[in-house]
Amino acid sequence: MSSLSDLLRTVRADRHVTEIQLAEALGISVNDYTGIEEGIKPLSIELFDRIAEVLKVDPSNVLGMYLQSERDRRKQTA
Repeated sequence: MSSLSDLLRTVRADRHVTEIQLAEALGISVNDYTGIEEGIKPLSIELFDRIAEVLKVDPSNVLGMYLQSERDRRKQTA
């Protein structure tokens, strides 16, 4: 995993939720949500928390997975 946006995409897909469904549940445009997953649009803490809520995941677990993947990546490149 190379970024938080990649992790969000993976979690969303694992839950069988489309970008359209998630964007609608969040009350944002599909283009805005796609931009977040592509790393083009910024992701606020508030929106991250709402995404986790809609996907029914603990936001601290998602951040923990992200941080672990970053640590692993750094070890591989060191």
